[in-house]
Amino acid sequence: MINRILVVDDEPASLESIRRGLLMSGFKNIRTVSDPREALALLERGGSFDVALLDIRMPFIDGLELLDIFKKVSPTTKCIMMSALHESEIVKTALEKGAFAYLTKPFGKETLVSLVNRALTTGDVLNLLT
Repeated sequence: MINRILVVDDEPASLESIRRGLLMSGFKNIRTVSDPREALALLERGGSFDVALLDIRMPFIDGLELLDIFKKVSPTTKCIMMSALHESEIVKTALEKGAFAYLTKPFGKETLVSLVNRALTTGDVLNLLT
């Protein structure tokens, strides 16, 4: 089975870095979008993803709002939240809303790949704060 991964981040360099890291680690079905409204449109058209990496701070729709939408529309998608800021209240809120994990940027490829693999193989929320 080819796992479907969505990466939503308004920073092109971050999108490319994450995509490249996942591709180099053997993941093949990776969709990247820089506008969270495009991610919303994908969900509305029936798009399905095993894992979604969502940036917290984005224009139009922030990552926490997008997380809420994923939990309603695609509850089996494991959402990994990402941010350059490690604000404990936001981390707590994200995990309470059902995020699988929270990554603080910058993070290494090994951390990313390990977390995505864990999301694909477990049903439990992971309280890993990096």
